[in-house]
Amino acid sequence: MNLQKNFNWLKCKKNLSYNRIYRMTGISISTLQVLAHGNQNNIRIETVIKLCNCFKVNINDLVFSDIEKNMDEIIGRSKQIDSSNLQKNVRYLKESNSLSYKKICTAAKINLNTLHILLNGNEMNTRMETVVKLAEFFERNIDELVIKDITTCKF
Repeated sequence: MNLQKNFNWLKCKKNLSYNRIYRMTGISISTLQVLAHGNQNNIRIETVIKLCNCFKVNINDLVFSDIEKNMDEIIGRSKQIDSSNLQKNVRYLKESNSLSYKKICTAAKINLNTLHILLNGNEMNTRMETVVKLAEFFERNIDELVIKDITTCKF
C-alpha cells in the first residue's frame, strides 16, 4: 500500500497542515499523525474516504498508486465520494459466489468476527487493511468494492 507515502506527498504538495486537514475532514490530528508516521493498516475506511474527498483523489489511487508519478492521470479520475456500498457489495459477492463466511475469512485472511461486524454493523468503521484483503479476494478494486453499487452492474 502507498497510503502513507501518498498522504505525506499530497499534504506537502497542497501545503496543508494537520490542523487544516483536521478542519477540512474532522479527522483527529493524532489519527493524521499515525497515518503520516505509523501503522496505515489501522486506518478506517471512513478516514480514507474523507482524505480522498479532501485531496480530490479516489480510493484506489490514494491507497495503491504512486500519486507523485501519476498526478495528471489521477486528477482526471477524481470525484467526490459521498456514499459507501461496501456492506451491500460484500453480501452480494458472498451470495452470488455461494460462499460461506468461513470460506471468505479463510481465503481473505480476516477474522470471522470482523466480517460479521462489517456485514451487520457500521461498515465505515472497517479497517482499510480488511477492505484491501476483501478487494483482493473478490478480485475488485477498492473503489468498485466501496463506492459502486455492483449489485446492479452486469459483468
